[in-house]
Formats: sequence, C-alpha cells, structure tokens
Amino acid sequence: MTDQDTMISSADLQISYYLEVLTQPIESFASTSTNQVDILNDHLHHHFSEMISLFLIWIRAYPFIEQSAMDEKGEKTLQSYFIQRFHSIIQAHIQSAQTQSVQLPETKYLSALNLDKLDLLILWFLTAHVLSPDFKSVLKSYGYFDISEGITTDVMLQMLCDDLHDRMNLLKHLAPSSPLSRFGFILPSDHTHLQNKGSWKLSEQLLYQFTGILSLSSLSSQFAELLFPNLSENIYLSECHLKTLNIIRNYSQRPVLNTLSNLTQDNLNIIPSMAFLIEGLYGSGRSTLVRYVASQLHLSVILIQSTHFEHLNFFDLDNALSTIFHDARMLNACLCFKDADSMVTDPHQSSLLNKYLTRFPVICALCVDPSTKPSEILESCISFKTRITSSAKDSAIPIWKSHLDIPGLKTSDIRLSELSERVALQPIQIQKSAKLAYYATSSTTDEQLSICNHDLEKAAAIQVTKNIGHLAFVTEPEISMEDVIVSDELMAKLNQIIGSARNRKRVLEEWGLSKRIRRGTGIISLFDGDPGTGKTHCAEAIAHELGLSLLRVNIASMVDKYIGETEKNLTTIFEQSRPDMQLLLFDEADSLFTKRTSNVEKSNDRYANMGVNVLLQLVERYEGISILTTNLKNTLDPAFERRMTYKVYFPMPKQAERLRLWQYMCPPEIQTSEPIDYEYLSEIELSGGEIKNAILTAAFHAATNGVLLNNALLYEAGINEAVSAGRVIRRYQE
Repeated sequence: MTDQDTMISSADLQISYYLEVLTQPIESFASTSTNQVDILNDHLHHHFSEMISLFLIWIRAYPFIEQSAMDEKGEKTLQSYFIQRFHSIIQAHIQSAQTQSVQLPETKYLSALNLDKLDLLILWFLTAHVLSPDFKSVLKSYGYFDISEGITTDVMLQMLCDDLHDRMNLLKHLAPSSPLSRFGFILPSDHTHLQNKGSWKLSEQLLYQFTGILSLSSLSSQFAELLFPNLSENIYLSECHLKTLNIIRNYSQRPVLNTLSNLTQDNLNIIPSMAFLIEGLYGSGRSTLVRYVASQLHLSVILIQSTHFEHLNFFDLDNALSTIFHDARMLNACLCFKDADSMVTDPHQSSLLNKYLTRFPVICALCVDPSTKPSEILESCISFKTRITSSAKDSAIPIWKSHLDIPGLKTSDIRLSELSERVALQPIQIQKSAKLAYYATSSTTDEQLSICNHDLEKAAAIQVTKNIGHLAFVTEPEISMEDVIVSDELMAKLNQIIGSARNRKRVLEEWGLSKRIRRGTGIISLFDGDPGTGKTHCAEAIAHELGLSLLRVNIASMVDKYIGETEKNLTTIFEQSRPDMQLLLFDEADSLFTKRTSNVEKSNDRYANMGVNVLLQLVERYEGISILTTNLKNTLDPAFERRMTYKVYFPMPKQAERLRLWQYMCPPEIQTSEPIDYEYLSEIELSGGEIKNAILTAAFHAATNGVLLNNALLYEAGINEAVSAGRVIRRYQE
C-alpha cells in the first residue's frame, strides 16, 4: 500500500468517525435539583457544554469539510451533518428544559426576537471562539485563518457555508438591518459590515445569558442597576397603579402589534415598544410604580438615572442606550428612566430614545415632572401617561406600614387611617418621616421604643416646611387660642372657623355635599379691622389649634412690575402650598385683592384686572384653609367677598379686653418699682398692638435710665401711642 493510499484510508476513517459521532442519538437531560433557578442553571450548563464540544469537533474536522467530504453514500456533505447536529441539539435541549418548566435562551430568541436557525449558528460560533481556548487554538493552527482581531466575516464564510447560496444568506444575516445587528447581538469591531476582513464582537449580555449569569452589561452598569422587585399586591394600590398594571400585563401577554401579519402593511408604522410617562413630583413614587408592576408580572427592572446622560456626547449616548435596550430585551426587564425631564425634552437625547423605542419591543417608563412636555419626535412613541399625586390617600396606609415595620418598635398607639387623612405626603416623605420619628424619639434601654401619631406628625411637618422662594415663608405657630384675648362674640366666630376646618371632611364626603358643591369648598376667612386689633395674632392661633404650619405670603415680592409675572407668582403659591399641612395667610391683602377697574383706559388697568381674575380662580379652587387680613375692607373686590366663607370684624378692644391685654403682656417676672394699676391703664383707648408697643417703649425707657418700670412710664407710653393714632385723649390726674 502506497503512502497516498494510507493517507486516504486514514482520512476515510476520520470522516467515518465524525459521521458516527454526528449521527448518535441525543440523550435527554433532566436536572435533579428542586429549585427552579437551580434547574435552569443545570440545563444551561449542560447545554453550554454540549455546544462547545460540538464546535470543537467541528473545527477539528474543518480540513475534511474544506475538501467537501461526503458521507459513504455520497448524498450529504460532512458540513451538512454538523449543521443538522447543531440544530438537533438545540431542539432536544429546548424540549428537555420545557419538560421541567424552564426556558433556554434560544426559545426566547427564536420566538420574540425574530432570529432564525442561521442566526443561532452564528452566535454559537462566536461564543465558542470567545469562551473556548481549545477552539481558538485549533482555529489558529490553520495558518490561513487570520483571527488576530477576532472572528471575521471571511472566517464564517469558510467555516459555515457550503456553497454560494449559503454565503449570500450568511452575508444577509450580518447586514446592518438584520436582527443580529439591529438588536445588538453582534457588533462590527471596525464599524464596517461588508468587508470580509472586518471582525465581529459578540454581545456581552449574550454570553451572560448562555452561561446563566443575570447581570447588566459593563457599559449599562455605569448608568443603571438591575432590580428584582418583590412588592406585595396589597401595597401601593391606587388607581394609577391598577391602570398601568392592566395595560402592561396585556402588552406582555399579547403579540406585539407589528409582528401580526395583517398589520405589517406599508401604511401602518406600528411602534413595537410600550413607552409611557409617569408624571409626578420628586419622591412621589414614580419608580415604585414601575417596580410594583414588574413584581406583579414577574419581570426585572433596569433602573436608569437619566441625569448621568446629560454630559455625554451623541456617540457615547447612542452606545449607552443601545446597550441598555439590548440588556432589557435579553433580560426581559422593564426600563425605568428616573428624572427623565431632560431626556424627553432635549432634541438630541429624545431623538436617540425615539430610535430605540421604534426598534426594540420593550416596556419603558419615563419618570418626569408634571409640567414636562416631551419633544415632538418622542411624543409619537409615548403610548399613555399616568400621574401620581400627593392626594392618593388610598395608598398611604400600606406605605406607612411598610416603613414602620421595624423590629422592636411599638406601633400600637399609631392610628394610620387618621394619620393618612391628616397628613398627605409623598412616599419618599413618608419614608423620611418614619425614619426621623424612629431616631428622634427618646427611650431608655429598659423600655421598648414607642411611636405615636404626634411623633409622626412632627416628623412629617419637617418634610413639608419649605419656603416657596421669596414668595412665601413657612413658620411654626407659637401662639395658641389661650393666648387670644378678644370679646366672647369674636371668640365664638374664631371657634366656628376651627370647627369648620375640623369637620370639613365629614361634611363634604360623609354627608355627600362634595357631589353637588364641586368648587369653593375651601375655608376662606376675611379678618377685617383696624391695625393692631389681633388679626394676624388670631390667624396664627388658629393654625396652632389645627396643627398646621403658617405659610405667610410675602405681598411685597408677589406683585411684579413685569407683565404676567404676578399671575405666575400667584399660581406658584397655590400649587406649592400644602392644604393638609399649612394655613395660607395673606397679611395686608388689600394690595392683592383690590377692586377691578371697570373703566379700563390704560394697559396697566387691564393687566391689574387680569391679576385679580387669576386670583379669583385660584382662591375658588383652593381646598385648604386661607385667611386674608386687611384694614381697608372697602377696597376689596366684591367678587372676593362673595367667596369668603367667614367675614370676621375685629373691633377695637373694650376696656375689659384692654385690661386683660395689659395683664397678659406684662408677665409676672417683670421688675416694677410699684404694683401696676392695670385697670387705670385700661382706661386709655388702645388696640392690642398699641398696648404691646407701649409696654415695650416704657420698658426700654426704664432700662435706659436705670430705673424700674412703673405706672407713670406705662401711662405716658400709652398716651403717646393713642396720640400717634390720632385719638383725642383726656389725661387723668394723679
């Protein structure tokens, strides 16, 4: 036998060996684990091992494949047997996994991402090159393969194709418009697709999927985090939560519209993604809504901090979004862009977002401020909008419960229904309130830490005590109704205001009046009277009695000389005030609530009337408690008086009230040289404010001259106050 005959015989034996291996039955695999996660990992490990083994045999058989080796009957090429074996293994392993209720990645790729068998062959060929050192070394040993930069198109054309038809088909699967490229499974390392020498990079996420790793890609992890939420279905159930859950559930269970044969027409451009806006203030629970929906549908969430994108250039942002959307599709995750205001309004960012929303069938939530208006190009991708408001009291109780569920904390004294009605907070404010109350409440080591409603209300008040720029200032009232000295008739009116505020919910909701009276249900009081008669003093006492902070409007900064600014300032005040936590006080309100001019001769008159009109609408819509004080009632517009729930006149105090005022404002510890004759001082006709001024003036005079306070100094100071006010005074002789 010649050397050539020996070589032929050896080649035939090797080909027979490969054919025998490739035609053996594929053994079924079953995991012995009991946990579903472990079962999936077992199947993935077995599947990966079998695939890599096949490709090692394949690459070693390449010299015979290159020579177009056939089976013994000369009917099929050796290459065809390898391709057939590849698909048979995938099909067998998919079925084995399904019998144990788990799913291999190929199942999802074939059904949901429009990949076919050749796509899977390309992906596994690249995977074997990346993860198998033996595969790489054997391939490198064939000196005519240049793999220094990775797997090139030329290598795949030689290794995976039998004829010209196969080569044309493979090039089609590597084109930029193919699913492999469009969905980011493979990337050209040199940004050229048709050059045979250009190498290909495999998706990092795909390697994770094949090996059972649940993680974001390296680039995605710089901007986002992967969450596996597990929120109870009994938590956060408000109308917006249920509406969103229903829509997303239907989207995840029904076919994507652009995949339906009767809709794939040229005139129907169906966007495959489900993108929606979640409008709400910071901390209102926008991302919590996404996590709740995902937990109910057993989906993961990719949480992205959109502010990280603001300083990226266009190319880097494109790469980041491409990777994030690819990860979302591979991980079956919802995308949640936090603080996405700039993302949806900036032309460059929104155009790139539009690019991927029109490409990837993903669930994408964009959390924005209620006033944010998306760009026109992005508006076409947004399927619906939902708004979260701080008035969602139906979901407040479970949020309070979740944050107060602290080991060792006694919560039996907390009445959550009363607390949620009394205080309306954003979810993040509830979290901060519970945390603050926990650490601010004192206890000893022998006692169990206990928190009550009062502790939580105090902590909650701190969360909303925020000045509205220069327009209004929040103060905590220090004056109680015990510090109010007025006539019995006036005290009855003040108590009526307090009673109305306390029973407002009962009257409007339980008695059903809100069904008929839809506007003007707030409690608006007008305090009218001379300066110093106690209008502001009583407003502060009412706020204290109701447990509210005092939001005092700065009238001076409210009125602006520029057209439209006054109206904008007014709107800001009413939008940012907290009716449940604050009493709105317009002190010296006559400059704002002045009469409108019927004879408009100048543009100033017209714009002044406009400001009053806006104020009328805001006042009528306001649902909280507001008090207006004025000493120029006649200048108020009659339309405001009609909207006043209570009109309270503060007269000058009579002698009996003046006596009590003198006694109240001179504390027992005040140093005097003689007993003070308060009845004698009460003869002077003064208001409460003037009595205060007289006492301070006399005290300062005594301290300056090194003497103690006496009747003469107080009397002289009181007379001077009365004279300054223009009252005729009859001086009393000793």
